Parts: sequence; C-alpha cells; structure tokens
Amino acid sequence: MPFLLGTACSEVTETLAKIVPYWNVIQVSFGSTAPALSDSNEFPLFLRTVAPDSSHNPARIALIKHFGWDTVTALSQTGDMYSLAVNDLVTELEQANITCTATITFAENDYKEQLRTLKELDTRIIIGSFSPRLAQRVFCEAWKLGMHGGDYAWILPGETIDSLGITGNWWNVGVGECSPSQLSQTLDGLIIVKSHATVVGNETSASGLTSKKFTSELNNTGVVHSKFAGQTYDAVWAMALALAKTEVLLNRRNESMAQYAHTRKDLTKLLLKQLKDLRFIGVSVSPYSQRINKTWKERPFITYVRTSTKLEERHGKVNKITSHKSVYTGHSTYFYL
Repeated sequence: MPFLLGTACSEVTETLAKIVPYWNVIQVSFGSTAPALSDSNEFPLFLRTVAPDSSHNPARIALIKHFGWDTVTALSQTGDMYSLAVNDLVTELEQANITCTATITFAENDYKEQLRTLKELDTRIIIGSFSPRLAQRVFCEAWKLGMHGGDYAWILPGETIDSLGITGNWWNVGVGECSPSQLSQTLDGLIIVKSHATVVGNETSASGLTSKKFTSELNNTGVVHSKFAGQTYDAVWAMALALAKTEVLLNRRNESMAQYAHTRKDLTKLLLKQLKDLRFIGVSVSPYSQRINKTWKERPFITYVRTSTKLEERHGKVNKITSHKSVYTGHSTYFYL
C-alpha cells in the first residue's frame, strides 16, 4: 500500500512523517495543522488536506487591527511544532506594523515561571502556541496570576482547542487548583481562528456531492460526524485520483501500480508528483490543491470568540494579498476594515 492516511494530531503526525520515507509510503493528513509539517525537506512524503495554521495569519492580523490592538506578546512551548507557528506570525505582525514586545518560550516544567514573566511585561494581548495537554494548566496558572478579565485576550490556533473538544466545553471540567468557573473567567475573550470545514456555496465536488449533501448523507448513516469528515473524504478522493492518473501513465509503458513494493521508489516518486499536481473540487475546500496552494487569494476561516461561558462563531474570508476581510452569514456578506 503506497499511502498512509492520518493523523489529526500534529505531534503524532510529525512522528509518522519522519518514518514513512523509510517505508517508501506517502502520508496524507486530514487534520494536522502545525506549520512545521510544511517543511518538505524534513517531511518529503507528507501532504495534507487541511491548511496549515500559518495560513490564517492574515485573518489574525486583520482581527488584531480591527480591535485596534498595536502591541502583542507571543507565548509558545519549546519545539518546532509550536515555536515555528509563532515565529511566522511575529514576522507578519512586524510587516503589518504591529509590535510584538517579546517572544517567550516555555518547557512543560517551567510554564509557571514564564507566565509570571509574561505578566511582568504587562501586555494584555497574548498569542499562544502550545500543547493541548498543557492548555488547561496554562490557563489555570494564568487565573491564579490574575491574568483574566476584560483587559486580557488570548489568540490560539484551532488545533489547541480541537484536540480538547471545543464543543465539549472543556473549561467546565476544571483542573488542578482551578475550578470550572475560574477557568471560564480566564478564557473570556479567547479568540480562535481556524479553517472553515466546508466549501462556501453550492459547488459540486468531484464525487458529485456538494458540502451540504455530503454532510446530509453522512448524518443519514448514523455515524458520528467528525470535524475532520470533509477533509478525510477529500484525502481519500485525492489518493484515488492520483492513483488513477499514475496508473494511466504507467500503462503507457506496460507497467502498473499493482507492481508497487516498498522498494519501488520510482513508483512512489511518480505517484507523489501526480498528487502534488492534483486539483479538484472537494467537499471541504474549493478548488482543492493537495499541498495547500499558497497563491490562493482568499481563504475562508472561522473565528470563535468566547464570552460569558459561550462561544460565538463568526465566518469570514481574508484576501491574502490586500488583507481585506469580510464576514458572511448565509448568503450575505458584510465588509469592514
């Protein structure tokens, strides 16, 4: 089998992506958004059907400008998986004339000390990038330090919250020395920017389904609807289409993908090229480019703003070139900035 499908957790995906070249297998992730995975030298056989988190930086910057914030601080966990996301954003912030007063990194055993350092800087807009496993502990410590209330806002990647289950209201669980109510106070004003999981509009995908039809048919099966369902479906279609294109090319020289073996690097190379060149309409992104085409002018996004123990959802689209942002509900579009 020339393909490995998965995973949705960036930490697990990174481990697998380092191994698959030894087995001559192409890995396609449907949910890992860490920017570090975009390094094709480090992960030559890794592709994904979900946009890297760094692709939402224009949306984050547009939101920061919209609220009139001109100074922020970055807080990230050690390791490329988290620090690269912050480094990319800090560079773009500087280009947008937004000051990042400091970039603070912490290890799992010293996050309390670094949070105290963060408080001493007295900056109230915090861009975070850290393990979902640490999120509750970080916010609990932030509450104990008094880093909550209307003067503070946290901006986090979608994956941090996805992994903990945003629909499950994980702040109602409580952790360590903090009660659910205390965690809830810290998270008032939390801003999350993530991909819109479906195609906006009624475009028909390569499978013959629109996004709405796909969701409807999936619901009819009785299967629990995963947040990664659309991207997973598109990943399988991408694999199938790439295999079909590769088979046509191989048949011209009297060969077939049926001859694939873990030692046939030539077949993997050909298949990888077809996958990278592939473009089709999917149920999660339109048009779909396997490597996430960085020249897209607009990328739909969802912003979650948590206030008063509830999540308010806003949909939008940012033009990557002009940084113009629109927010849409249904078929109506409202422009601002």
